[in-house]
Amino acid sequence: MTLDKIFKILLWVFLIDFLISFIVISNTPELPESNITIFDFLVILFAVIQIISVFMLFKFSSKGRFLFVTSTFLAIFFSFFLSQFTIPDAKYYDISRYTGGFIDGAIVIMMYLTSLDKRFAKY
Repeated sequence: MTLDKIFKILLWVFLIDFLISFIVISNTPELPESNITIFDFLVILFAVIQIISVFMLFKFSSKGRFLFVTSTFLAIFFSFFLSQFTIPDAKYYDISRYTGGFIDGAIVIMMYLTSLDKRFAKY
């Protein structure tokens, strides 16, 4: 299997994992009822940027690579400010979160430390 195929499989796994995280959170009946804050807006904006960057990575876009790395670091930064809430299916959410971290790392490593780096430089 070529690096291109492995990279694209990782991108698909990332998208599926991202979707699972949102499904688990959206099915949580015990989320606190509150007004939408600026932080909620930023989380939604982050999610949209993250999805757009992944689709740009399928085309080996250097802008997509920049957006992916930036949004990944922003996700790490924002995670320090998240309020603690209870998720009934926490085991699925935790598995998805940890798997997502591994996938993020694998994608970043493949983008910068393999021969795929040259493909991003072209576009």
